[in-house]
Amino acid sequence: VKKFQDINNPEDQFLYGLSIATDLVSQLSEQNRFSVDGIYIIPPSRINWAKKQATITQLVQSFRK
Repeated sequence: VKKFQDINNPEDQFLYGLSIATDLVSQLSEQNRFSVDGIYIIPPSRINWAKKQATITQLVQSFRK
């Protein structure tokens, strides 16, 4: 299992974290055990606004699929 500490490049850390979040959001939207009306997203403060916006958009799209 990868860990963030095992990844040296901050951009690769970001992409790894985004893939984990996207998978989780997709699983939440596909499960039928309980109703999920939405998700609450708090992107890291150290990334710029354009990247935050793209990240939020990707996660919301994964949730709506």
